[in-house]
Amino acid sequence: MSGHSKWHNIQAKKGKADKARSNIFTKMSRMISVVAQQGGGDPMMNFSLRLAIDKAKAVNMPKIILIEQLSVELVRIAKERFIKNCCMKVLDQME
Repeated sequence: MSGHSKWHNIQAKKGKADKARSNIFTKMSRMISVVAQQGGGDPMMNFSLRLAIDKAKAVNMPKIILIEQLSVELVRIAKERFIKNCCMKVLDQME
């Protein structure tokens, strides 16, 4: 039965480490979302976004998660701009 106990110990350690990584990745994703909403989604034009991406890379956040988070925020920003433009056009036509 020593193998069972060993696996249980490994599983407990890995679970704790994975939970800690998950919490860090969630914080980094939120930070990227907030910064992208405030200053735009281009890291070359938004210095805060560039810093957030560098921090995420420093904690070994996978590149695919970074790209996915940025694309979600860019789509959200584009939708908001489109809706604002449509509303403005409708209001201009009503006047």
